[in-house]
Amino acid sequence: MFLKSYKIFTILLILIVSTTAFSQTTKEVSREWVAFTQEIDVKTDKKVKFKLRANLKTVGIKSNSATTLYAWVKNKTEESGFSESVQDSVLKNPQWTTYEIQGYFDEAAEKLTFGAWVVSDGEFYFDDFELFFQKEDGNYEPVTIANSGFEEKVMDDTVPG
Repeated sequence: MFLKSYKIFTILLILIVSTTAFSQTTKEVSREWVAFTQEIDVKTDKKVKFKLRANLKTVGIKSNSATTLYAWVKNKTEESGFSESVQDSVLKNPQWTTYEIQGYFDEAAEKLTFGAWVVSDGEFYFDDFELFFQKEDGNYEPVTIANSGFEEKVMDDTVPG
């Protein structure tokens, strides 16, 4: 009887200790960087200028944290297209600030990819993405961007749009 009680007590003690030990273990999931993009088809027979604007803000970031707005033109060939980011301006700015990239694509272009990325820890905010293509008269015309204000809920690390 004593031996049976001792076995039950030992089994219960092991269960309690292992449950307590595992419940105290926290698995932290982290990424060194994260990016989100949108991509649109661009086909033209001449050089077209564009402007990409967005509002960005950073809060509580570490010294190695950064965020940037970027635009990249993918060409039909292996040759690189236009590519630019504004990371040097956005490393630490706790105020909403509008950033702009001015670029171009031409007859070699296939797609315009744009978005933002972040590195390390902090709170990074993005809003009001705007894209404009220059018309033949020199004025810029807005291009529709899906979910440009990030009002739709992000699901499974995917920005709807």
